[in-house]
Amino acid sequence: MHQAIAHSPGPWVFIGDPQLGQQIHHLLDQAGVVWHSWHPDEVSDWGLDSQWGTTLILDSRDLDAPWLAGVISVVERLVDCAVVAVGQPHSSFAETLPQDQLTPWSVRQLMIIAGYTRHQQIAGDARDRDPLTGSARRSVIQRQLGEVLDQSVAKDQPMAYLMVDLSGVKEVNARRGEQAGDRTLQSVAHALRSSVRIRDTVARVDGTTFAVLCREIRGSMRVFDVAEKIQLALKQSIAESKVEGWVSYSMGVAVYPDGQLQVAELARSAELAMVRARRQGTNACRFFTEAMGIQRRRQLNLKSRLQEAIHQEHFSLSFRPQWFFSAGCVKAVEARMHWVDPEAGVQDYQAWMQVAIETGLLQPIRHWATRELCRLISELGESSPRFAIDLSIHQLLSDGFEATTLRILNEEGVSPDRLCFELQEGELQSQAIRLITRLSECGFSWVLDHFGSGGINFRRLEQWPLLAVKLSAERVAQISEQGEHEQMLRGLVSLCREMHLGIGADGVNTAQQLHRLEHLGVHYAQGQAISEVMDRDQLLSWLPQHTLAKQPV
Repeated sequence: MHQAIAHSPGPWVFIGDPQLGQQIHHLLDQAGVVWHSWHPDEVSDWGLDSQWGTTLILDSRDLDAPWLAGVISVVERLVDCAVVAVGQPHSSFAETLPQDQLTPWSVRQLMIIAGYTRHQQIAGDARDRDPLTGSARRSVIQRQLGEVLDQSVAKDQPMAYLMVDLSGVKEVNARRGEQAGDRTLQSVAHALRSSVRIRDTVARVDGTTFAVLCREIRGSMRVFDVAEKIQLALKQSIAESKVEGWVSYSMGVAVYPDGQLQVAELARSAELAMVRARRQGTNACRFFTEAMGIQRRRQLNLKSRLQEAIHQEHFSLSFRPQWFFSAGCVKAVEARMHWVDPEAGVQDYQAWMQVAIETGLLQPIRHWATRELCRLISELGESSPRFAIDLSIHQLLSDGFEATTLRILNEEGVSPDRLCFELQEGELQSQAIRLITRLSECGFSWVLDHFGSGGINFRRLEQWPLLAVKLSAERVAQISEQGEHEQMLRGLVSLCREMHLGIGADGVNTAQQLHRLEHLGVHYAQGQAISEVMDRDQLLSWLPQHTLAKQPV
């Protein structure tokens, strides 16, 4: 035995129940092997630089033991450490030996096999493991989902698929360097693997997106415990990485079996829930439900129709002139996109816009609108006012937005200072400020829409290169009421004037509102008190009469 073990990896380290450790120690001691035995609590804070040895023996009699996943999440990144086990087998172990088969001969074979199997495992890691985080690749978790398509899953032992997306990693890269961003991803990956069982799979499916597949959860209600444990690990990882001010997460959870959800829809359903969580706010988690499934099927139908509408360019723009009090004329026009179905007419804006954002179809629609505005500006010539159009944060941060927008303006011969983008108050994110600043330097202007509806950090408002803010229609509707509502409105206007921000107002529908806003010091207004909503031809006819100084009503 001594001669055989001498050719296997060493030194040997055992982690697990002390009684099992003594049993293995007795067998190894017969060969004069120097080894170490640790209780799981003693290695809870060990990292990559700890003394794991080159052959690690794990107590795997309970694969659901929390410590087991934590140890594996570290040592699976150690290419010179062979991991074997005594107990239940798992793909993370090079070899497994049942406890009732512990003999001198079996231990000798376990050690010999460990070295050879580990070399094969390293070769497989290059194909199946993400080199940065040590997590599985997307192909691994997709393959595992494919394997369970034809398997029956008991309701009392459901399967959960979780998707976690990180926001703010780009800002960490910009402020602290890409190595800091990489360390953040590595820390989060480690936290995910440590918070689930060893039999569960954690994969990096995209740059900042991870997926977790948990099979055979013991008890349907424990799905909530799994999600809560992962959230706690994520928050702790972000805090320990000292990136709390920049990095946050959004998590979506889909469970099978659950209502009418199919296994093949599991990953997409978790992604949909994740998108909903992202809209809910920072560090949010949403569960996919049967009601969401019904809505999802409706959205898939809407997506198909929307793709056809993009191909056929079944869109139009409507326009709302903006009256500037000091100039006594229209100096800007807000544009809004509409989907006009040839058979069903104008489609509900909120419904199709939500689908466009979630399915990535918003980008070509926005670029179509930008090109149409550029052509309209070119037709108006030097008398053209500035045109504003709303912009979601998803579109702003999407790949290629900046380059494509600048290319369209260059092709149409339009200066960037003729376009203004309106962002909603609740959508401002810190990772967008660098891009907005860079585009401002190119000549684009920015307006914060729905101002006063809540969600803005007034202390950070000065950091944004904004041209103006625009009061929400709800705030404007309150000026007909005396008392605290108008006092609050006066306070918002005063704050903006102190910060040298232009102030606009939306939903100005009466002459009383118009004159009161002018008295309060608002710079411009839009609404029915200025004009009705117009199409392109109506605007071309209306503008020449209202771009010279005169009274709006």
